Parts: sequence; C-alpha cells; structure tokens
Amino acid sequence: MNKYKIYVSGPISGRDEKESGEAFSRMCETLEGLGYEAVNPWDLAGKAEGHRWADYVLNDLRALRDCDGLMQLRGWEGSMGCQTELSFALGLGIPIFQEWDVEGRLRQEWMRHRLAQPREEEM
Repeated sequence: MNKYKIYVSGPISGRDEKESGEAFSRMCETLEGLGYEAVNPWDLAGKAEGHRWADYVLNDLRALRDCDGLMQLRGWEGSMGCQTELSFALGLGIPIFQEWDVEGRLRQEWMRHRLAQPREEEM
C-alpha cells in the first residue's frame, strides 16, 4: 500500500531559518510517526530552477500536485507562499489540514485511505 503523502506548508520568507526549519522538521517527524510520507519544502529548495521567490514557489507547487493532503503550520495566514499553496490545493481538491489538528482529522483520513485500499490477499 502506498503511503498517504502530505505536503507541509508554512511561512519561510522573512522568518528565522533555524526556527522555521525546525518547525517543518518537527511536523514531518510527527506525520511520519503517524504513517504518512511527509513532503518538506526545505528539502525541495535545492531543486528550484533559480533563486527568485517564484522559482521556489513553482517548485513547491510541482511537489504539492503529487500529494494527498496539505498540512498548514501555524502562521500560514501571513505568508503569500502559503496562500498560493492553499489556493492551488483547493483547486485540485486536495484536503487541507491544520497543525493544531494533526492527530484528529489526519487519523480519520488515514483510516479512510487504508479502508479504500484492497487487502493484500485480494490482490
């Protein structure tokens, strides 16, 4: 069974890099501990085709396109990049989750995802 893939969205520009990176890493560890595959934009930064803000955002949207959910970290509301990711995810019908509800709704989504998968003996 494929893991449910969650893109982590949070403010990066104008933030302390160490604190921001740690917040993303903590969420990724939490998601992976719950059985998800976490997509961290900090890990994607080196793959951007340039060094402008738009280059990073386009690179992130490519990764988000292949995800099953979007997890918003606290402070996303004040980030233009997060707003762009949210609009993109909504347009694709990707479910949106909030950091404060990582345990509740994500567990429900995971169970729905698992129940929708055929059992190995049925394959």
